[in-house]
Amino acid sequence: MSSKRTSNGILRRFAEQLMDRDVLFEEDLRKLLGISENETCADLYGHVRECKRILVEKIGVDIRKALTPLKETLKRLKDKNYRVEEVVIIMETTGRTPFFRRNRRRYAIDTRTNRNYDIDGVSLRIFTIEEVRRGIVSNFYGGK
Repeated sequence: MSSKRTSNGILRRFAEQLMDRDVLFEEDLRKLLGISENETCADLYGHVRECKRILVEKIGVDIRKALTPLKETLKRLKDKNYRVEEVVIIMETTGRTPFFRRNRRRYAIDTRTNRNYDIDGVSLRIFTIEEVRRGIVSNFYGGK
């Protein structure tokens, strides 16, 4: 159930480090957008202190599994006139991502084109769970 996802420690920690208001975990995001339990949905949507609205998905090691829920949730948010300036994937490790690499600012780079990767025109950042645990994610958003 989605209510279990709201208690996910890494997502809570990510939100505590960056988000100052308007944080929606998966369950609330589903209600806002009318997404049923049978449909995919991102894990988190909210406002970061840098005045950006970001959409977040936490996955294991296969980055491709995050793309579908992010794309579908992003489309629904845009359809309802909600802004999304950045998409974030939080994953176990970036070691097994053959199609992507990260630059120093943690933006995803498409290894085939060597250009920033985006999802429907929205830039994508990739953080590891360890980076969230260590609290360094806020360094990339003009953090405290």
